[in-house]
Amino acid sequence: MKTKVCIIVLCLMLICANSIVVLGEEVPSRPIKTIKLSLSKDSNEISIMEKTDISKFGFSKDNREESIQIKGENSIEIDIIQIENNKDFIAITGKGVIVIDGTQKNFVFDNAKLNIAKNIDGRDYIYGTIDSNLIVKGKAEPLIIDVMGLKDFSKVVLTTACGMLEDNLGILFWGDIFMEYNALYNWMKNIEEKGENITIDNTNLTRASYGNYDYVNKASNSTISSNQSSGGSGETIIMVVGKRDFRDGNSSNGYEMVKVLARMQNAKTYIADATSAHPIEAEIDFTCNTSGFMDVDDVAPKSKSAGIPATFNFLSSLYPQVGTTVAAVNLLHYRQLNGVNYTIDATSGNSFDNHANIKLDLTTMGAANVNLPATTTYSNAHTDTSQGVTGEIKYDEYNTSLTTGSVTVKARLKYRFYYGTSHRTTTAQTGYAALTHSIYR
Repeated sequence: MKTKVCIIVLCLMLICANSIVVLGEEVPSRPIKTIKLSLSKDSNEISIMEKTDISKFGFSKDNREESIQIKGENSIEIDIIQIENNKDFIAITGKGVIVIDGTQKNFVFDNAKLNIAKNIDGRDYIYGTIDSNLIVKGKAEPLIIDVMGLKDFSKVVLTTACGMLEDNLGILFWGDIFMEYNALYNWMKNIEEKGENITIDNTNLTRASYGNYDYVNKASNSTISSNQSSGGSGETIIMVVGKRDFRDGNSSNGYEMVKVLARMQNAKTYIADATSAHPIEAEIDFTCNTSGFMDVDDVAPKSKSAGIPATFNFLSSLYPQVGTTVAAVNLLHYRQLNGVNYTIDATSGNSFDNHANIKLDLTTMGAANVNLPATTTYSNAHTDTSQGVTGEIKYDEYNTSLTTGSVTVKARLKYRFYYGTSHRTTTAQTGYAALTHSIYR
């Protein structure tokens, strides 16, 4: 009996020894692929890195140049533990470590999406980002890793960006630019800049109402100067919010429409030596702050219908003109997204779903389609009917005894930055633009 128990215990120990937990899921610990790269020694790239806050990775603020140029033990190693293959992308899960002057910083990641660029210069490439975080001075800072290379990972270069775009970002370049790399760099830059010309069949789109909306307000992630005549004053994202609450539409449900706009020229100023900035992902987050007021039911667009309205116009006032106004969205013209991920759930203390999050992949949409022109002021952003990306949240009534509720809407953008001189890329995420407002029964 004791022998059997020992055997069982040993088996369990072996199973545990060969697995790790990433975001609550057990995955094998033996890597399928390992990427290990040294810090770039290119003088131009060193100059770019030194203009950022590389102390976030462990470099001494007082001796950056010596740390980067002389000491050779600076490296990054990524163990890919799982690979999920899809038609147009792969999703990877794993762990990594950044070693700076002998000090290690560990990170883990789950289901990082890497797009497949097929038959570019006769080869298949992968490109995309790994999202994680690093502990910097006891605080978790966002870590975004650009991955660019051949599909089999035989040749790869990486960029690590730690922190928020507007708050002293640290950037490090890893690996040497290889011969085939430039074909991918130029293809990516062209696609993200101009977009893909894709015709969308609207009959197959699953969407919510896209009906009439009250204009609520707008928000950005920076303070807008009251005397600014055009272009705002440094914002990298603008969010415009409209609502059709219970009193505006059907009494048993309501909708929130969120439009996200980029400021590419402003974003570029935060990254030293960057020659262009392209918005590649928009994230929209919605939360009802009043417990029991609503049940979040649905979002649009869906992951299976990666299209969004190309034009959207808010009405200055809808209530109490219930159902008498013309629809404010052009349903005949849609823009193609590269993919949509969304979640609907309940935050702590709520028995019904009160939260929704939508992530829109903009990589093939065309940067100009998302960007608000500098000639349109921040104060007039809500009047633009041709730019931006939109998401809609549908909610149902829950507690009919409550007549007023509070919701908070947030949005942020990811930008990919290109360096014309070195042909490197960096991806960074903006801070949130946030707005809290009331909805009524």
